[in-house]
Amino acid sequence: MRKQHFFLFLFLFSAFSVFAQKSQLKTNYYHFTGTINSNLPIIMDLTQNGNSYSGSYFYTKYNVPINLEGKVNKKNEIELFVMSQEGKKIEFITGKIHQNTFVGNWKNKDKTKTLAISLVENYSKSIDFKMISIKDSVKLFKNNKKTPQAIFSQMIIEAKQVPQGSNLLKIKELLRKSQSAEKYTSAQSTLETAENGKKAFFKEYLEVNQDQKEEYFYTANWSDESSADVIFNDNYFTTLSFSNYMYLGGAHGMYGETFLVIDIKNGKEIKLNDIFDKQSLAILEKKMIKKAYSYTGVENPKSLQDAGYLVDKIEVTDNFSLTAKGIAFVYQPYEIAPYAAGMPSFLFTWEELKGLIKADSSVLSMIKK
Repeated sequence: MRKQHFFLFLFLFSAFSVFAQKSQLKTNYYHFTGTINSNLPIIMDLTQNGNSYSGSYFYTKYNVPINLEGKVNKKNEIELFVMSQEGKKIEFITGKIHQNTFVGNWKNKDKTKTLAISLVENYSKSIDFKMISIKDSVKLFKNNKKTPQAIFSQMIIEAKQVPQGSNLLKIKELLRKSQSAEKYTSAQSTLETAENGKKAFFKEYLEVNQDQKEEYFYTANWSDESSADVIFNDNYFTTLSFSNYMYLGGAHGMYGETFLVIDIKNGKEIKLNDIFDKQSLAILEKKMIKKAYSYTGVENPKSLQDAGYLVDKIEVTDNFSLTAKGIAFVYQPYEIAPYAAGMPSFLFTWEELKGLIKADSSVLSMIKK
């Protein structure tokens, strides 16, 4: 804290009361099962955040997740699209949610082919979630139109309902702990934790930047943005993704993504040693080298470092995502590769994992016999 505490207190108080604009957007989560064209079974997870929607779907025959994003159009329809790696829209799903159904149509890239889509909410093997979205901002200077600001946003996820025989209280507690900062892990709710984190972030922002000069305003637009997404939610397993982006000035912000894999029947988090023993992990590490070379696309590398990595050995990370397709191991920026390489992700399909999963692991049920 700098000098003239009294004046600083007045500054902080006025900034919070005049500029902090709290907004809780309308949020919903849906887990649908049904068909495209009446004969192609699919499973779709969809999250509403205000006027926007995001999620994924997969054909149960192929189990390959297909990411979706979109918004409500002028006809009050949910208009979703699939984006290619080149950034082009290649599929379209349009429909309406009425009570517990999603009815609409699927179209191809050129919109020359239209197929009916009919889905219904189904939580017989999945968790019904409640989503809470918080978005606030605070401006640094009251009477300057060019003033920089701090933005705080967070998506909170809570369990509403679980399949018969599962323990709702255990899963609620697991979610609370996964979304709570260490210093707020008392009896606080996840929402209270988020509010405390927001207040601390805004307080630090105003204190650090109170003497900021106008020519450096571009460095004073701070951001702390977190999201929670449902990656997979079926067959009594759930994978949640928690992403965060933070910018506190400097060349670039920092981001990361962590996963929580839940065994719904037992109400517990699934960890690496619940799936693999030491021998299997050693085999995975050898197989991962080939995937690592393929990820960077360097031709004929002599070593991992020659392929662009920061390490000469890649250990299996405990940050993994379980889906209908398999298990993806995801590494944070700078963990094994430079910032420009993003977050390396190596997928092992269930076919590739045959013989490597512990005989007593619940995850073994994901492998089709």
